[in-house]
Amino acid sequence: MKKTHAQAAYDTSKRKGFIAERAIVPRVVEVFAGPTNTLLDFGAGKHATHTLRMRANGFHVTAYEQPEFANSAIHDVNALKRQYDIVFASNVLNVLPNRKAVVETLEQIRSAAGGLVVFNYPVSPRKWTAKNYPKGVPAEVINRLIQQVFDVQPIRVYGTRSAPVWALGYVWPDTPSERLRSMQWALWLKATRRLHQ
Repeated sequence: MKKTHAQAAYDTSKRKGFIAERAIVPRVVEVFAGPTNTLLDFGAGKHATHTLRMRANGFHVTAYEQPEFANSAIHDVNALKRQYDIVFASNVLNVLPNRKAVVETLEQIRSAAGGLVVFNYPVSPRKWTAKNYPKGVPAEVINRLIQQVFDVQPIRVYGTRSAPVWALGYVWPDTPSERLRSMQWALWLKATRRLHQ
């Protein structure tokens, strides 16, 4: 039986490797999050490792996973019905198989975003391949899709051009773009200073 793209993505969740203390996306989020901020771990995975670790560190984090894979003891299947100060998606975009799945996921994230959004796009694994990109669609393509869905330019706050961690200050749709750009630069400076300490 052929796996759905949601099943294939879910199967990539893990407990070890670059997760928990070593994971960069939660570390970036912790730079920006305050004690009263609400956070959403979008695509939290089987064990919601980032969520549980961040909760233990005093953060108010909700774990979201696709309903067909959610564990009611850990995940909130109704999480997308609310908005959060910070939404983060660690190792989510890279495991989606095609443009449609990426855009749908970005739209789900946007619906829950009430402030800051943080994504990463690691080099491996990259499930969306194409004739021109047999090793996976490059970060520039994902960056353009983020811009299209959010109508805001994401800022690379960590990582490399080929394996970025992006943040964007999606606050209100009618916020003047110059103000958003200055907020994003402030976010970028704050993140890079704290992460390199």
